[in-house]
Formats: sequence, structure tokens, C-alpha cells
Amino acid sequence: MSVAAVVSKVVLTTAAFVLGVWAFFKTQAVTKEYFEPIMAACSSSSNDYGSVNEFAEATGYHPYDTRVGLVVLDPFICILTQFIHNLVETYPAGLLSWGAMLITSIPVTVLITLEAGRRGSTGLLLYPTGITLLCQLLGISIIFPVVWVPAYYLGANPAGSVSMQRSKMAVFFLVSPVVITMLVFVFLADPPRSLWTLLVGILAGPILPLQNLFVWSVGPPPDKLSPFLVMKNAELAATSYGLAGLVALLGWFYWMYVVLTTYSTDYESLWKDLWTEATPAVQFMTIDATILWASLVLHIGSRSLKSMMEALLYTPFFGPGAACSMALASLELASIPALSPELISGKKTT
Repeated sequence: MSVAAVVSKVVLTTAAFVLGVWAFFKTQAVTKEYFEPIMAACSSSSNDYGSVNEFAEATGYHPYDTRVGLVVLDPFICILTQFIHNLVETYPAGLLSWGAMLITSIPVTVLITLEAGRRGSTGLLLYPTGITLLCQLLGISIIFPVVWVPAYYLGANPAGSVSMQRSKMAVFFLVSPVVITMLVFVFLADPPRSLWTLLVGILAGPILPLQNLFVWSVGPPPDKLSPFLVMKNAELAATSYGLAGLVALLGWFYWMYVVLTTYSTDYESLWKDLWTEATPAVQFMTIDATILWASLVLHIGSRSLKSMMEALLYTPFFGPGAACSMALASLELASIPALSPELISGKKTT
């Protein structure tokens, strides 16, 4: 790798890290007053009230589901239930801000899953369950750029191969959050009900990150693979990004439909609803979505400036999730020559 490439990688990785740190302090600033009374009520809910219905009657907050927090995280489920309930009630800004984050997180989900099983990966990359749990607890716009992006710089092996089974399962992990989001924000949103409360708990709690445990036993491919299998592994990894991009594109079409039917070309009102006059919950999600996209683009740039430019160029037309998925798919296909012949045979060739 040339000196210029190393410098570019360090600069872009550092930029993503700085954005994540900024997101941490900014989200704390915009939600501090909003979260304080909710945290106070939720932290004592199990001790002061006999049931979640008593908690709701006494505090005025929405009931939460105690079946999905694994006991230890019940206060967290309580807090996030109020947070998502506020987003649902703040239509369409709540749907748009959460939707933008979800659309952008689709390629990130595949990225984290694949890199954890890539031959030669080391360090924190190998622990996607812990990484995604932290994303739930602190925010994906913080953990992805502050923890995962530097971990990729330190422990990635771009020339390594990923097993076909892991590539298939990475796409499967996208189904749950997308379907549950549509149920929570669209189909069951009016009025909220017990099923809605359960789904919110699943969406915000530890269950979705724990999906990664299903691929714990799916290790990287063997050291020695035929050129055909190396190529097929890379193609399937690229296909997983392609399918993720398709899901993200459909989400982008719906996102744009809501924007156009609500605001038409009144972008000033859209900006007010998403930021300048938004509720703290909506502002939090707007930051989350924006910084996640920016840090993902910077990560792509740390691997290929050309792919970063592609992601930037495609975003206005296909949305942030599909654009970054296409760029990541192209990186997988571009890695095929790097996988052979030395790394396939384990020997140098002449």
C-alpha cells in the first residue's frame, strides 16, 4: 500500500471517529432535558409500581413490555418505548427520521456481519453481537464510527474471503428490523396496542443484536480454497450487499413518497420538522441518520476513494442505503484478484 493510500485511510478513519464523538455530545445536548424525567420514572418503575399498567397510570407514560428486556435491561426498554412512542406520534417527522436511520443501517448490518467472518479479521471485528448491543444502548451513529470503523482499520483483512453461509445469513438479519419498523410506525401505529408495545421492545432491546449469535459458529472459509470458490464467495458477498441495497431502495422510495405527499417541494418545512423545530426525539434520530451515513461513506473512502465518490454520487438518486450498498458490493468484486493466487494456495507464485 502506498504512503498516500495509508495517509488517506488514516485521515478518513479519523474523520469518522471525530464525527462519532461529535454525535455523542450533540445527541446528549439535544435530549438531556427530554430524557431526564423519563429516566427517573423508568429507573424506579419495577420498585415503585406493581405492574407496567400502574406505571403508565401514575406517570402518564406509555406501558412497556417486560418480556424483552432480559430483566436487566427493563429500564432501558421502558425509556426506548417512550422515545419511539414520541416518534410515532410526531408524524411524519418521526417516521422520516427513524426511517432514514434504518435505511442507512441496512448496509451497515451486512458490513458488520460479513467482516466478523472474513478470513484474517482480528480484534473487535470478531464480536458483532457486542458491537450491535452497544449500538442499541448508545446509538449506532456513535458506536459505528467510534468503535467499529477504527476496529476495521486495525484488524481488517480486505483480501480475506467470507463463507457463503455467512453472506446468506447477513441478508436474513435485515428482515426483522425492517418488518418490525413498518408495523410499529405504519400498520400498528394508530392506536398503539399491546402488540405494538411488544414489537417496540424487540426493536429497541437486545433481541435483534442477539441474532448475531446464530452465526457465531459460522467461521471463515478454510485457508486454502480453489480459485472458483474464492470467486463464488466474493460474488455471494457482493450479492448480499445487492439484496441489502434493494431493500434500502424500496425503503427510500417509501421515504420519498411520504416526503412528497406531505411537503411537496416545501423543503423549508421539512427542515423545520426534522431539525430546527423538531422534538428532541426527532433531532436525535436526524443526527443518528446523518452521522451514520457520513461515517459509512468515510469508511468506504478509506478503502477506495473511487467507491466513496460512487456512494456520494448515487445517494441523491437511490438513497443512502442503496448507494452505499452498491459501493460496498463493488469493493467485494474488486477484491477477487487480491484473493489469488498467493492467498488461495498459501504459497508464493513465480
